[in-house]
Amino acid sequence: MSALTPPPDGDVNRGPTLIAIFWTEIGISIIFVLLRFYTRLRMGRLGADDWTILITMVLNIVTLSLCTVLVHYGLGRHMYYIPVEHKSEIVRWNWIVQPLGILTLPIGKISVVLLLERIMGQTTTWRRWFLWVNMALFTASMIVSSILSFAQCNPPRALWSQVRGAVCLEPSIQANFATFTCAYSSFLDFVLALIPITFVRKLRMSIQTKIGLCVLLGMGVLSGICAVIKTVQSNELSIREDVSWALFPLYAWSSSEIFLNIVCACIPTLKPLYDYVIQSKPLQRSEGSGQAGSNGSQSRNFNLVRIHKALNGNAYTDKSVTRTVSSAQTNLSRRRSDGQDANSITYQEPFSEEEESRVRLALVYKGHFLDC
Repeated sequence: MSALTPPPDGDVNRGPTLIAIFWTEIGISIIFVLLRFYTRLRMGRLGADDWTILITMVLNIVTLSLCTVLVHYGLGRHMYYIPVEHKSEIVRWNWIVQPLGILTLPIGKISVVLLLERIMGQTTTWRRWFLWVNMALFTASMIVSSILSFAQCNPPRALWSQVRGAVCLEPSIQANFATFTCAYSSFLDFVLALIPITFVRKLRMSIQTKIGLCVLLGMGVLSGICAVIKTVQSNELSIREDVSWALFPLYAWSSSEIFLNIVCACIPTLKPLYDYVIQSKPLQRSEGSGQAGSNGSQSRNFNLVRIHKALNGNAYTDKSVTRTVSSAQTNLSRRRSDGQDANSITYQEPFSEEEESRVRLALVYKGHFLDC
């Protein structure tokens, strides 16, 4: 540290900017997650995607709270101007914060995958395999990155203090692996945002409805853009000199990526609330749900009576959906005449993959999500 020279721009402090970014993002993400839970509870029961996004938000709050401590010690200032007693603390807290932030990312992406699975159901096997295999690989790479943060030095405390006889890897090794994980994260953000297009574009729907669905489900592109910028900044991890100044953009873009991941994952679930506020449509409890067939397998045997209630009979004009729901109504009338319970009636004729996708997307467009 003694070899540092005075920076030409003087004692500039960008710490308050980071604090403003961190806590503005925390406040907005809390609002979105609370609105998501309120809407879901009004529309029906919560799902695994809701709980994982809540976990992501909580971990992000903990991470940014620790980042606030880091700013207190001098993050955002040049190392030259930071008091001697704070210099080792900055480096130490930097390595403490990184693993927690690293592990927050895959949980947020898992929430998005779970949401897409509720939308796609059993209709798109290759998409489900593609998403889950990549999520497993990404999560494994992030765990390795988290371990590498500390394992690059033996003993680990040599990362922030002078330890005689310590052995450390070249800083570029950890920085290069971080660049790889950032690039992978960016790739997955774009995949999660664009994969709905692969099944929406093939359906016989109006262009307006297709565009609406693609925008609703593709907001994660914003998170992907942040991830791209963060990937460019990740080479700063190899810096060991003016680290408190060099890491400013990396922390800013990392927090923004997770923030946008949370917000963009909540937006599709808030459409019923938007319709309620803007168009005064009531927040009705969703009665559409998946149901196993008589052979015990999760086939395309939906309870179309409940789906029809969720669609309110005339909320969607696609002919395939109308025909399918009309068949259910006919089936319902016949079963009622036989004295059977209407809510237990399931239309047993299997849908085609396209028909099921239309029904699911019709429900999504109204804010209803099937659970199989």
